[in-house]
Amino acid sequence: MKNISLSDLRMHLFDVIERLKESGDPDADPKDTIDVQTAKAINQTAQSIINSAKVEVEALKLIAEEGEISSIKNSGILKLKE
Repeated sequence: MKNISLSDLRMHLFDVIERLKESGDPDADPKDTIDVQTAKAINQTAQSIINSAKVEVEALKLIAEEGEISSIKNSGILKLKE
């Protein structure tokens, strides 16, 4: 699986919004539309990813408060250059 950033996630979510809007157009190409149930599933998955990122940020804040730079390097959350 390729690395996907939160910016990529944001782009995909805006695409879902556009496809939902197209769903209301009877002349829209079916490949450019999405049903509400699928959009909800995508939204729930995205929310899980966002919540995971929030936890990672909070963990980094706690580690940084302790001044444990070596812990940040070894956390696996960030890939830091030596």
